Amino acid sequence: MSAGTAPPGAPCLQAVVPILPVGDVRAAIEYYGTVLGFRVGWSWGEPPPVASVCRDGVELMLARRDDTVPVGIARVYVTLRGVQAFHDAAVGSGARVAVPLGVREYGMRDCRLIDPDGNELSFGEPMG
Repeated sequence: MSAGTAPPGAPCLQAVVPILPVGDVRAAIEYYGTVLGFRVGWSWGEPPPVASVCRDGVELMLARRDDTVPVGIARVYVTLRGVQAFHDAAVGSGARVAVPLGVREYGMRDCRLIDPDGNELSFGEPMG
């Protein structure tokens, strides 16, 4: 059996949706739309305590921090084609760069951006 396939009739995992803690879901939706080119997948409640943003085949859930969950950040790695164009557009729209775009010894060309809530999003594509 190769990676990404399940035998007939067996459960088959299809996607991972990271949950990013944010202080203000509406502000996070605005950032992810304006700076990173995501669109709203869905939003729940008013004001929304949780929402989803999507771009291409990637979905991220944005969840408002509350007092019952320890304060922290999320770290996500997204693989894509066209990392240079994505990076340039994000930086041109005001993205904060933590790690500049570069070729890494592990075979990826990637960068790390930080959203206004401190979540770290790495974007990269395989070399070769």
